[in-house]
Amino acid sequence: MILLSIIAHLLAVASPGPDTFIVMRQTLASGFKAGLSSAIGIGLGILIHCSLALYGLSALILSEPIGSYIPYIGSIYLIFLGVQSVASRNISLEDNKNTLDRRSLLIGFFTNILNLKAFIFFVSLFSALTLRYTTYEISWLIIYFSLATTAWFIFLAYFLSIPSIKKIYTDKVSLINKILGIILITMGLLVLINIL
Repeated sequence: MILLSIIAHLLAVASPGPDTFIVMRQTLASGFKAGLSSAIGIGLGILIHCSLALYGLSALILSEPIGSYIPYIGSIYLIFLGVQSVASRNISLEDNKNTLDRRSLLIGFFTNILNLKAFIFFVSLFSALTLRYTTYEISWLIIYFSLATTAWFIFLAYFLSIPSIKKIYTDKVSLINKILGIILITMGLLVLINIL
């Protein structure tokens, strides 16, 4: 059961979703450090999702009335980031990097923590696991899922920072920003449509 959970998590992380597009957006627009910061933010979000799910707090958060607001907040946040990306001009890599990295970390964190699918995925996963194992036996999965997620997105940021890949982006910066923005807006709108 634990092995199946690990495989399910890896498939979920590797499949394109808001986290993937945020890491792409931050890395391509602002460099590897911004992508790295986003990856760490996403990993922190996973750490919180897992902790809440393992100790039964996710079910409380997903209950009425709090749970009904999360999809709205998450979808509006994705639409906001998408609009920013569509409207953005090329960001100078020489801008204040500390501010940029901190901002990228927060963007990664909030993109993940407001993702209703992540809430549901980890609630389902840990609900099944706690039927067969003690909390102590599966508590190490919290750290594993967080580190594995962070590692995957660091790899993605590194890949997008390879000079030949970066050159493709540099040549088409405006078009790629618009495409990533449209994808984020579409994801946000799809969430809204599903909950209305």
